[in-house]
Amino acid sequence: MKTLLLPLLFCLLSLASYAQPVVLCDPDKVYHIFQNFTALETESDRLTIDSLLQHPGNYPFVSIKQKPVSPNPKKVHWFRVELTSQTDADIQLQFLYFYDKRLVVYEVADGQILTNQAFTWIIPEKETDFHQARRICHLKISNGQTHTLYFYVEKLGVPLLFITAQSDWALHEVLYGEDLAAGLFIGFVLMIIVYSLLLYVRLGDRVNLIYIVWVVLVSWSCLSSNNQLTYLVPSLHNLYANNTGLLIVSLNLTHLMFTMSFLQVRPQSARLYRVSLLTMGFYLFLILLFILDKFPPVLSFLTIIVDDVYSIFISVVIYRRGFKPAFYFLIGNILFAVSGSISNATVVGLLPLTFLTYNSTFFGTIGEIILFSLGLGYKVNLLKKHQDEAIQDQLRLTKENQQLVESQNRVLEEKVEQRTAELSHKNQELVIEAALERVRSRSLAMHSSEELKEVITLVFTQLNQLDIAIADGGAVIALVSEGTRDVIHWTASPDRISEANRFRMPYFGHPIQTRYWDAREKGLDFVAHAFTLEEKNSFWDQAFIVSDYKHLPEQTKQWIYASPGYAYSIADEKHSAMIMDSFAGKMYSEQENEILKRELATFDWRLFLGSFGVKLQFDHG
Repeated sequence: MKTLLLPLLFCLLSLASYAQPVVLCDPDKVYHIFQNFTALETESDRLTIDSLLQHPGNYPFVSIKQKPVSPNPKKVHWFRVELTSQTDADIQLQFLYFYDKRLVVYEVADGQILTNQAFTWIIPEKETDFHQARRICHLKISNGQTHTLYFYVEKLGVPLLFITAQSDWALHEVLYGEDLAAGLFIGFVLMIIVYSLLLYVRLGDRVNLIYIVWVVLVSWSCLSSNNQLTYLVPSLHNLYANNTGLLIVSLNLTHLMFTMSFLQVRPQSARLYRVSLLTMGFYLFLILLFILDKFPPVLSFLTIIVDDVYSIFISVVIYRRGFKPAFYFLIGNILFAVSGSISNATVVGLLPLTFLTYNSTFFGTIGEIILFSLGLGYKVNLLKKHQDEAIQDQLRLTKENQQLVESQNRVLEEKVEQRTAELSHKNQELVIEAALERVRSRSLAMHSSEELKEVITLVFTQLNQLDIAIADGGAVIALVSEGTRDVIHWTASPDRISEANRFRMPYFGHPIQTRYWDAREKGLDFVAHAFTLEEKNSFWDQAFIVSDYKHLPEQTKQWIYASPGYAYSIADEKHSAMIMDSFAGKMYSEQENEILKRELATFDWRLFLGSFGVKLQFDHG
């Protein structure tokens, strides 16, 4: 019995050392295949794929579920997984969070190598194609086949390989989404940079320049960490890959300088300012170590922790001292620290790889930049408010001193100005009354309605003498026909009509007419409105057909059409109205409209109509 149990136990242990193959059956699904890997760790980089295929029994692969992988840059790792395809779709591998020095993929079937492809952290710019840059490996596996994949990894940086297997079209859909997100992110960053440059030009505050440098560095770091620059700008990706420690320390140094300048650390707290200077010196020392090629990589991550903790601490202190913009800075730093923690937890396997966790650095960086920009805007408004208050205080003190010295003079000046204004107003009233009296006298001397053309000519002349600019329009006396909306215009416009004349204007429902009639029917005695070029031209298109204005000279008609707009002010009473119009589309002022109303009041139309038996009738046809 024991002899039977021992081989059975050995077989079970052997089966346990192998992970189950990955079955690719759904072309819409993304398969995370690392969890099915078996691994082999060796200290020699001389072990080749040929040796593994020729002598498989000499190399015991162990399931990573049984023995998790320990990142060790001094050792070489081999990984193995079996893929079984049950779909006709072309299968692609994509490597996410790729930070390893070198990785080679071998696709094997029946002991033969079908294809192999190498990936490196540094992109060979002159030879790189799309698949190489985007870390994509095309598999030759077909429906119904089972192939074995071997992965050779030098200097494994993290305990996981984030490798997905999916159909070709599904992968390209993911890549399109990633490229769109990266493009929007880059566009957003460029807008922030331009905005900050404009602020610097306007205010001359160097904090905006420091902020621009920080935005460039943090965006560069974010895009490079997610391999978004490998195909877009491989030179920038390689510069980051070759100098990651230097760029991270420089990013943290710039962030510290921005913190000190934005939060006004020096005037707020001398102690925090000294600590900030010491921290800055530490960062500069690390940069020197990098230049001397003595920089331990672990220190770059230490500076990230120091920067996050110190930035949050200092923003809390400054905010509690009453500097309100520090609130935006505090929330932005917390958001970035949380997103960085989510990303790191995903890399080491503490959190599952999802869309949110994979793009957490993007979201955190965008949120931090937005909050910092809001904080800068708040700070600008706050400084402007303080400056305005200081200016107002200075002006107030200056005015108070002047009032103490020149109080009597100011009183006398005010009295003189008041008296001068009263005299000017009286003189203006006399001028207006004289003009109105001329119109009143002429209107009372009328013996027939035909004399209205002399009256309206006089009205036009008097309005111009009162500095009412109606040179781009005219003055009109409108006689209203009872029981209808038709009117008779007596129009004076010397610049466009040789002499004042009578024009029959029937009602045809245009908005220029309905505005007036709606106001009249509501009992209003005044209406003023401006109309667009299109409204003006559509009105005259009809008026030149159905009204007596059709007899205007062709030159005058063309001038009307070429005018930019139309506006009128109408003072109204029961039997008549007085109109000032403008083909420049300019509305008349309140003072000018009051004069128009007073002009209308000079007429006693009931007396005129009764004495001379004037009957308003319209010809038809």
